[in-house]
Amino acid sequence: MTATRVTVTIDEDTLAELKQRVGPGEVSAFVVEALRHKLRIDPIQELLRQLDEMYGPLTAQELKEGADWYDQAMQRLSSTLEP
Repeated sequence: MTATRVTVTIDEDTLAELKQRVGPGEVSAFVVEALRHKLRIDPIQELLRQLDEMYGPLTAQELKEGADWYDQAMQRLSSTLEP
């Protein structure tokens, strides 16, 4: 993949925190990863917003059932991966 240099402006505090978190020369890689994450998440959040508008938000019971289902699925998956 070809890379293209761009210029962005961020406040000094944010840049200082970023440089503390990543190693020398890793700022670009961190920013690219953050942008890719946001580009993947935004369409999902928009879909969820539209579903809430169409059908209303999930109830507490539906959220609990979903969390229970997820926990059970993760337990089954982890049990199949154990040596």
